[in-house]
Amino acid sequence: MRSMWTRRTALAAGIALLGVVGSGCSRGPSPDDPPVPQLPSDWKIVSDQIVDRHKVYEIESRLEGRVKTARATLCQAGEHKIQVNTVVATESSEADKMYRILANRKPAYAYARKGDVLFEFVASVDAQEQVKRGREAIAP
Repeated sequence: MRSMWTRRTALAAGIALLGVVGSGCSRGPSPDDPPVPQLPSDWKIVSDQIVDRHKVYEIESRLEGRVKTARATLCQAGEHKIQVNTVVATESSEADKMYRILANRKPAYAYARKGDVLFEFVASVDAQEQVKRGREAIAP
């Protein structure tokens, strides 16, 4: 009897572990993926990832809107590292809500919008001029 319980527990633990390991696997490109942001030509992309669905829930909570998908692009701009978060809203009214949240929390140069796609710049204070250049490249 105890042997059967041990096998079931081991099987359940194995399935749970596969779920955790599998959740970090990358997937192929999807037509719903947000576009790679158009950045200044002298910026180098260090990493570019589609955001995992679990992290999308965190973004929805932080920006108080519904998100279809998101991308995180880490760039090297001179001596500064700048992350550009690209967020695609589920619809225009959701983009409106999230844009207002960004407008209330960030300086005007640190976010932009093109249709239902929002861009948020995350960088140290001393990277302000670089962030302004990045924003200008995305939304002139």
